[in-house]
Amino acid sequence: MQIKSKVLLILLVTVVILSSCGKKFPGFTDSGDNYFYKFHEREECDAHPVVGDKVTFTMRVYGSDTVFSESHPITRQRVEPSVYIGDLYTAIQLMCEGDSATFILSVDSLNFYYGVEGLEGFPGEYLYVDIRLLEVYTIAMQNAERDRLIALERDILEEYEKEHMSGFTEVVPGVFFKETVRGRGPQITESTVNSLKLFGKTLEGEVFFPEEDDNLDFRITDDHGIPFNWNAVLQQLREGSKAEIVLTSPNAFGRSGYGGGMVKPYQSVKLTVEVRKVANSPKEFEEYSIQEFVRKHNISERPGPGGVYHITLEPGTGDLLRSGDNVEVHYVGYYIDNLEVFDSSRRYGQPFEVVIDQSDVIEGWHVGLKRMRVGERARLIIPSSLGYGERGYPPYIGPYAPLVFDLEVVSKI
Repeated sequence: MQIKSKVLLILLVTVVILSSCGKKFPGFTDSGDNYFYKFHEREECDAHPVVGDKVTFTMRVYGSDTVFSESHPITRQRVEPSVYIGDLYTAIQLMCEGDSATFILSVDSLNFYYGVEGLEGFPGEYLYVDIRLLEVYTIAMQNAERDRLIALERDILEEYEKEHMSGFTEVVPGVFFKETVRGRGPQITESTVNSLKLFGKTLEGEVFFPEEDDNLDFRITDDHGIPFNWNAVLQQLREGSKAEIVLTSPNAFGRSGYGGGMVKPYQSVKLTVEVRKVANSPKEFEEYSIQEFVRKHNISERPGPGGVYHITLEPGTGDLLRSGDNVEVHYVGYYIDNLEVFDSSRRYGQPFEVVIDQSDVIEGWHVGLKRMRVGERARLIIPSSLGYGERGYPPYIGPYAPLVFDLEVVSKI
């Protein structure tokens, strides 16, 4: 039996105060603060873990007759301030590297302090947690490692600058760029909608954004989650520009790194950027998005009524559907820029009923269904004028957002 993940998370932050006396737990030490522990192996050390240290340990969780979680490692968990005397951080600060001990947890207290779900019906009042402390990564060690990595980054950047950065300009501290192809189209501003082709690697050559990745579409003022401090550079570029940008770690992925180690903490990166499109508004950008999707997916069909593309994926039978027909439809809706699913009837396990030209669905569906037959599967590319228009459907659909739908006409009622 595996304990629920939420409960496991709580176990990382609590060893609960017990309301009973130590007679229930022979061999366990009463801390004096009303919690109990027993050491199995104990080492001598000059300093115990303190708040801010990071600790690595193994943890096994069980009851009197049930094992909830076999021993598994927790790697470099930061020691946080104790929520109350007796939580796990209190306990860990008693230990030395190499120690192993057992701590007793009250099920009632777990529910009282954290409102933990999933312990109802637990056979017993207490949980037991075995801890073996494997490593204490102290604040001093963390600071020394940080200083080493910062110095290493500086040395690598200085060497790279000598060999590879002729003609670069430092726009703001730690942000360098060189325009390799001068663009002639509109210039990027805070209000334009932009599409960039992006290739990224570390100065040591580790690729973290492959060249074949999709275009990056965004406005520089949006909350888009892009970590790069590159807006000052982008606003010097135009549609058609190509540029190389070098960013030091404070302007890129910082102390966290990226991609599971592809970019390490405190590592500078180089971006190669091509500005594919600069549009003055989302409406202007829409047609570009549609044409990029058509080009990328090698679509040869021409748009039909209202600008709706109809691509047959699997033919149907019988006559074309008509206005007033009542049909059952399975659908999958995608964002056009990345084909991420935003809705699907298959999630609900049943098709969606539509009366053509009467049901309250987007107009693009009615237009597309009248070009389909029973049993047909088709992909529709629907412009925003027949979708959710200039307002979109917040927070799921943005303004002037073209959409892609895969429709399957299951039956005609």
